[in-house]
Amino acid sequence: MKIGIKYCGGCNCHYDRTAAVKKMIKKWPNYTYSYTPETEFCDHCFIICGCPVACPETAALRTATWEKITSPRQLESAVSRLEKKQIYLHRRPTRSVRDKLAVYTEPIPCYIGNK
Repeated sequence: MKIGIKYCGGCNCHYDRTAAVKKMIKKWPNYTYSYTPETEFCDHCFIICGCPVACPETAALRTATWEKITSPRQLESAVSRLEKKQIYLHRRPTRSVRDKLAVYTEPIPCYIGNK
């Protein structure tokens, strides 16, 4: 999974944003990180905001999903949620789910106009 990192302008930082990101990367090294989510596609993007205003624009991001982060605690919980979601998405379906998802090979009758 590729995670994009975008920083705000840093005009009113309430915490050390780069230290929080470095801590995240050290704690979760199994992801690929990109600092150019405007030019590279990412599966998820964290927009690291220094204050609660969270003003960075998101229109130019090339990402499936994004999340604005305004504190180190929020960043850690967001990555934990993302990790749990990723584990859930890659889990093999149980037998009953596979049976329900079986592909039907019989043709389905389709009538156009009069029968």
